[in-house]
Amino acid sequence: MIPHEFDDIRGWKIAYSMDLGFHEVDEAVRRNTHKALDVFRELGAVVEAVDIGWSEESIKAALDHLSYCTMGAYILQFYRQDKDQLTGYARMFAERVQKVDVMQAYEAEMVTAKMWAALSAVFEHCHLFICPTIACTGVKADFDYSKDTVAINGSPVEPTLGWVMTYPFNMLSRCPVMALPSGRAANNVPTGIQIVGRPYDDLSVFQAAAGYENAVGPLFDVRNRPTFDA
Repeated sequence: MIPHEFDDIRGWKIAYSMDLGFHEVDEAVRRNTHKALDVFRELGAVVEAVDIGWSEESIKAALDHLSYCTMGAYILQFYRQDKDQLTGYARMFAERVQKVDVMQAYEAEMVTAKMWAALSAVFEHCHLFICPTIACTGVKADFDYSKDTVAINGSPVEPTLGWVMTYPFNMLSRCPVMALPSGRAANNVPTGIQIVGRPYDDLSVFQAAAGYENAVGPLFDVRNRPTFDA
């Protein structure tokens, strides 16, 4: 049961990575992430950067993992019924699952194991791990993975997951994760961080998130609603 009130997080150790070891990250995301980390420092936590040691192999492993394990296998039934009714994102996974073989699935799990080994080492001395949720703020709502491209800081990134930083925790799903707003970019698009906890330690994630929310208040309220350029 989740309590209605939490103790403070004074004295906790919180690790963070701005790029998970290899992601390009937009300056606005970096700036707002640092501001969020300062909030945790003000709450009494010790916040330190860590080298998580992950690499771009994580993206391919995630695509293979999501294809054969959850997304692709589930969506395939709808793809066979009427693929034209699916989004490009859903079609991609349904088509990918038909190409992923046993060895690719095995290799994806081996990469996942390496990722967990690195993160578990962080959890040996830290209560929580924090990183951004999305690496940039310029991806349009109608973005099409099959033909559109994404560049961050002038560098092209893998269009499906190269600008997303949440997928590792789909792979490491034993770790509870909560996303929190960290501010807005100049184009008024919100940015966010994610708090990652030790396996099955949901309460610590809630405790840190509650402290953060009490300190900064809601991102949007009746006086501060999102606006969109025409």
